[in-house]
Amino acid sequence: MSFDSSRPFTRGQACSAGITPGQLRGPRFRLLLRGVYVGSEVTPTIQVRACAALLIHPVGAYLSHHTAAVLQGLPVPPSAVVHISVGSAADRRPQPGIADHVATSVVEVTDVGGLPVCSGPSLFVGLASVLHLVDLVVVGDAMVRRGLTTIADLTRAAESGPRLGSRAAALVRERVDSPMETRIRLLLILAGFPEPVVNAIVADRYRPDLCWPKLRLIVEYDGRHHRDDLDQWDHDIERREWFESHGWTILTVVARDVFQRPAETIGRIYAAWLRAGGGSFRLRDDWRAHFATN
Repeated sequence: MSFDSSRPFTRGQACSAGITPGQLRGPRFRLLLRGVYVGSEVTPTIQVRACAALLIHPVGAYLSHHTAAVLQGLPVPPSAVVHISVGSAADRRPQPGIADHVATSVVEVTDVGGLPVCSGPSLFVGLASVLHLVDLVVVGDAMVRRGLTTIADLTRAAESGPRLGSRAAALVRERVDSPMETRIRLLLILAGFPEPVVNAIVADRYRPDLCWPKLRLIVEYDGRHHRDDLDQWDHDIERREWFESHGWTILTVVARDVFQRPAETIGRIYAAWLRAGGGSFRLRDDWRAHFATN
């Protein structure tokens, strides 16, 4: 049987297949980690790098933290390394490209494309040790939206982990459709606004991202796809006209409003809040610790 170089393999496996050290250093192969290779035609995706990292760890190791989240399609900040958790410090195999973690409790592990991956509330608790509050709530919202866990399960699991996990679990909500919806909601809450309703059903036909129904005030995120998709654009125009004809005010927020000018965005929404008849309140600065300022 011919040697399969489309999957990561160790130097020892290569030698057993008759591949010399000189050949491993040649153009046919790509070095992934110290002692682990793959065919040069293979793109080193996260799946390939994760498989390579598992090869040098003992049985029982599993992919965790950022890597586990990415493999399950969850939104997390990028990480240049593969995160792996092991049962004891002796099982760690530290080297460039790998972040080893020692598991301190029993976790839920599932199979994703043939790879052992931390999942469910265990993943959320693990991420609480490496993410900031907003990013952690983004992940929690996405997990609940996809049915990978529940708010109740996150809350229970977070009690035994870092304090940040409990704080984030208390802010996770159901029916959140995108990471930007989460970020806008948290920006408002941390600035002192009463919490808006997430994806409320209005007139049995529309679901605004965030709203205060009594004030008929809506805050919505407009991503680039809304402008690139003509059918979506037509729908958005029709939808906006319906809301405005029924006395609603819609404030549109784009990515730059959150990432580059959050202070101005808070001020704009607060002005609309007052115009809509909302009572005045003192804006807080808690958001500044979590969102970049100009």
